[in-house]
Amino acid sequence: MGCSDPLAAPPLATSGGTAAAETSGAGGGAAAGGLSTTGGAGVTAGAGTLSGGASPDGGSGGTTAAPGTDSSAWPPNPADPRTETVPAGTVQLGWAQLDIGKDANYDGGNTPSTCPDPDAMQTPGTVQFADGVWTLTGSGEGFIHGWDQGSLVYFKTKLSGDFTFTMKVDAFEMLNGKPLDGAAEALLNVREDLGYKQPTHSIIAGASPNKYIFMGRYSWTGENGKWWHWPAWPDTWPTQRDLKSWSRLIGRGDAISAETSTDGVSWQPVEDNDQNAQHPTWYPFRLSELGHARYVGLLCSARNDRNYAPLTQQPGKTTNCRDPGSAQLKAAARCVFSHVTLTQP
Repeated sequence: MGCSDPLAAPPLATSGGTAAAETSGAGGGAAAGGLSTTGGAGVTAGAGTLSGGASPDGGSGGTTAAPGTDSSAWPPNPADPRTETVPAGTVQLGWAQLDIGKDANYDGGNTPSTCPDPDAMQTPGTVQFADGVWTLTGSGEGFIHGWDQGSLVYFKTKLSGDFTFTMKVDAFEMLNGKPLDGAAEALLNVREDLGYKQPTHSIIAGASPNKYIFMGRYSWTGENGKWWHWPAWPDTWPTQRDLKSWSRLIGRGDAISAETSTDGVSWQPVEDNDQNAQHPTWYPFRLSELGHARYVGLLCSARNDRNYAPLTQQPGKTTNCRDPGSAQLKAAARCVFSHVTLTQP
């Protein structure tokens, strides 16, 4: 069933208005200060641009300042090329990398005859920002598969107000040269906080090897707060989209919609085509938890499926178990993003 009030697609660039940024530190990774939120045309986080303020993690991190720039100015100078070094690599000033959910593991395997599920990330993610292009590597089980696990590069200042978050995938491949898993991900992410599972509300959008994805983790009041990890039903996902395509998430109030494009000019809404009237309308997502301050980021995950790990004899076990050190669980994907922009009207 269709949405009764679809959102109009905004332009890629905006002019006028005030960019609102929260610096309260909620969620474990928000900025600690250094941003002015008065005046300006918005936030731009694209090629060769600064994403705001002093390093929210309290250090310069290898930051270099371009001549004639002001690190506390808002909006940032579009010509400012500054970056900072984080443990995983190099990011634009104001951004960070996180192997989210890296230690997540299902319980189990507490007796000699039972096996644990080896879900913890074995290979740390990396990030490199240069010449306006983001290159991420990530392992992990993926995002919205019950929990989030992979490499996340996020804007450390939570954004308040309307926004448009855009990217193009230039490359997406496995580092070991093998085919991508059908659920591997090079996507956009909007999230309530930096928690990796419920009750953290989270939305992802972009092309995967199987189909275009517009998914969320959310609590639906229509089922007394039952948590969903899908936006609708898999047979209603949009048709195949080339991996090297454009995606954008558009936030207007408490509604977040997704659009896809092959050229960055003509955009196609990712709409609900579910015919079951008993199901909730999910385009656009209307989540009060994401209608206020929230994080935005790029994500990369190889979708390391533990079910493909070989069975081996593990110490202290009387039965064969999935090998946590197997190549299947150590594999990482490479995700290259260009034309990354974050604007506020």
